[in-house]
Amino acid sequence: MAEAKSTRPQAASPARILVTVHGIRTFGQWQDRLRNLTLQANPGILVENYGYGYFSVIAFVIPLFRWLAVRSFRNNLKVLMKSHEGASFTFVAHSFGTHLVAHALRSMKPDERPDVELIILSGSVLRSAFDWASLMNPAPGKPGIRRVINDCGLNDSVLILSQAGVLFTGMAGRVGFYGFTGADLVNRFFPGGHSHYFMPPGDDPDAFMKRYWVPVVAAGEAALPGLEIPVAGTLKGIQYALYRVADPIKLALYGLLAFILVNYAYLQPRAEARLEQARREYLAAAAQTVSDRTLPDAFSTLSSIFQRGLLSSGNDRDRALTLARFSLQRLVPASTALDGITEGSLFGWGDFSYLKAGSPLRIAIENPLAAIGDDATHKLVALDRNSSIMVLDAQTGRILQQYRADPEGDVNSPVLFQRLKDAPGRYLVTFGTEAANQDEDNAWVFSLDLATDTVSLAKPGLTPTEDCAGFVDLVNLDPDDDDRTLSQEEQQQIDAEKERRRRVEKKCLISVSPDQAAVRFLAFPRARSEALLWTSEARPAATADDSLTCPSIRPNFAFTLRTDIDRLDFSGLPSAEGEVSADEAKRAFIDQNDFGCFIDFVGAGGRHFIATMVVSGQWNFSWLLCALKDDVAAEKCRFAGLNWDSHSNFILSADKARLAIAARGMLDMPAWLEMDLNSMTVRYPDVWANSRTIAMAYSGEALMTVSPARGVAGGVEVWAYGTDATPTLQARRIFVAPEGLGLDEEQMRSTVEKTALFDSDGAIVLATPFQQLSALTLQDISSLPGWLRTALTWLRWQAKGESLIASSWNVSETGLDPKGTVTFAISPQRSILAIASGTSLRLFQTSDGRFLSNSIDLATLPGCAGPIEALAVADDLSVTATMAGCIAHRASPPGIGETESVLANPEDFLGGGTPVDRRLPGERPLPK
Repeated sequence: MAEAKSTRPQAASPARILVTVHGIRTFGQWQDRLRNLTLQANPGILVENYGYGYFSVIAFVIPLFRWLAVRSFRNNLKVLMKSHEGASFTFVAHSFGTHLVAHALRSMKPDERPDVELIILSGSVLRSAFDWASLMNPAPGKPGIRRVINDCGLNDSVLILSQAGVLFTGMAGRVGFYGFTGADLVNRFFPGGHSHYFMPPGDDPDAFMKRYWVPVVAAGEAALPGLEIPVAGTLKGIQYALYRVADPIKLALYGLLAFILVNYAYLQPRAEARLEQARREYLAAAAQTVSDRTLPDAFSTLSSIFQRGLLSSGNDRDRALTLARFSLQRLVPASTALDGITEGSLFGWGDFSYLKAGSPLRIAIENPLAAIGDDATHKLVALDRNSSIMVLDAQTGRILQQYRADPEGDVNSPVLFQRLKDAPGRYLVTFGTEAANQDEDNAWVFSLDLATDTVSLAKPGLTPTEDCAGFVDLVNLDPDDDDRTLSQEEQQQIDAEKERRRRVEKKCLISVSPDQAAVRFLAFPRARSEALLWTSEARPAATADDSLTCPSIRPNFAFTLRTDIDRLDFSGLPSAEGEVSADEAKRAFIDQNDFGCFIDFVGAGGRHFIATMVVSGQWNFSWLLCALKDDVAAEKCRFAGLNWDSHSNFILSADKARLAIAARGMLDMPAWLEMDLNSMTVRYPDVWANSRTIAMAYSGEALMTVSPARGVAGGVEVWAYGTDATPTLQARRIFVAPEGLGLDEEQMRSTVEKTALFDSDGAIVLATPFQQLSALTLQDISSLPGWLRTALTWLRWQAKGESLIASSWNVSETGLDPKGTVTFAISPQRSILAIASGTSLRLFQTSDGRFLSNSIDLATLPGCAGPIEALAVADDLSVTATMAGCIAHRASPPGIGETESVLANPEDFLGGGTPVDRRLPGERPLPK
């Protein structure tokens, strides 16, 4: 037997063979000891010790390695059986050896199995539910297993690990086999661990084998019984119950482990690679949308991204879908493109020719140059580049007649179609051809009778009859002899005949110009002009209500401008010290209100607040904010004092719990303040810019402000604060104006005042009047080395503590008028930014700074003139621009559902088929 050590006491084939198989992590020293003991008791037995080398725990855990070991043992067993036909076998196996023996025998066909007299298992890793019944009790005269003795160690902790952690194994060597047991299948229990059979208590290491195995194996004596199984307590019972359900638990755990490994080793890297691929394709598509020529390619790329499911959710999908919505809006559908093709005419698209007969009909004509339709006969006459004249059925596109004028030449002149007025279906076709090896062009005239599908070559030509009912051959008027001089009378006759022909042709023939007869090429897919998405209307005259403003208030949120000051009720205000009294609030809102108005807005929880400005000195003023119980009754008010700045920006946080108010900063007065609307407490920053706060915006837990950069002409400085109990400066960063603007210092200073901040998609968008756009985020730099922090400070990325202001994207060129007055507007969802300069306008996506529209000069719209004064982006992403003479409206893009539907099936906007065989939407093949 291969891989085995045998002892053969005699040459004759033995009647009995003992096969021993060891376990894992050992070379089976006990096998030699058992062999010696057996041969001492019965020298007539052939003993084969099977070894398979050192089998590690890792190999034991992996089912494939166990299967390979079983396969090797089975093959060696078959060789041994063949060498000793008719012998009966006894197996003694330990640990993993029990797995090899049992599974090898079960995997053999019944007639291949040896005659097994006895199997002794010790420390078995087989499952307790192993099906021995299918292997035992063979029919008379058939090989099979007659008896199995399973020796168990009650303290075998190794098998607990097998039961709990190794697939398709168990702990039959600890708890025995389940099912019917008796004389044929015996479970014997002994105190001891996994290898106590070979190292029992006492001085003799072979004591257990001598007492329990050798008498049975060598002499065929009855097996001695084991010990009684002790009665298990409650905890032991629960433990054994858990052992019984270990298999499904193991399968679940291994399944989970396999999923984790596959997920981290394959699925996640693949998903990340697919996402990165989708992002690259998205960026390519975004770059292509700026050109009308490449817009269809961009939408095709976006459609492919969505069809492959590369962007299933998240910000990447949202920005790609927004780009697709605006791209789809600019695409011309096939039905609109086909509206420009006359019904019943030929047109070209791609590499094919079509007949518009209801839906497009692909026809078998290559390179048609000219064609006309005849309503009387419902037929078409076409001429292709190869000088073939064809008559086609205008309904089916079938070629009824075809004639090639010049087999060697192509058409090289305009094609003239002439129809006979009083003879339906009668035509003359005139054109010229040029062959490659000919010096002169050939002129061709054909007559066609569509009623009979006749095509005839006319030489030298045809002319209409006087009654316009047909054609006659054209007689050559020139003399046959070029040297003969015509008499005056002959010349007069020729001139008269030519004049008659011209008169008859003018009376009888209707000519179709070459341009009218030329076969058009369908431009599809294509983009429509940005101007077609805009409409304009006259700007209505100003009314008295339009003049009602609170010029000192500039909120970035929805509010109501109220004038019903006299209705306000302050009687419910608390009178405690430090609180704003009813008299103070009434005096501020009613007696000192120079504008006659105040604002009403909604804060957190739907709570209403009112605010007005109170001048308290030459350079100081205060804001008074009150929380309302109802429409008119105030329940708590708070003053917030700032420096005079002629106006203030009001900024609400996303949760509407915090309100920031901008002002002009000085050494003793902050440039802005924040009010907690829940507690009605005022917070001032720890440091501030010693100049005016131009703009403010919240993003998450951060607040950013913009002020003119001191000592940097045209520059602005962004200050980022945390919003704790005291707003603390986290970082500062200076942005400089581009060079070459041609503005003096005063112009720079006034222009900087138009800088804006907008919160969007977890970032804050900085928009300068120099058409610079940047998405700003506050990033942690605590892990960066000190020298790098210093370098960032030198680069004007001034960090305080452990944060800096970083840019996730930048736009330095908008394509708009660089010297125009700049106006900004952002959509309510904070996703779309409209920027106007002078009379031009463009749309951007705030999540990544990508263009969503081409630049358009609104001054080209009817009635529009002067710079854009105001912008607004609505919920549906439509845009309204107010100019001196008009109000211009840009239509909203298609909705999300419609766009997703088109992305899934873009045929109506891009065409169908394959790259090799493109097809028009709804096209029909030529009938057979």
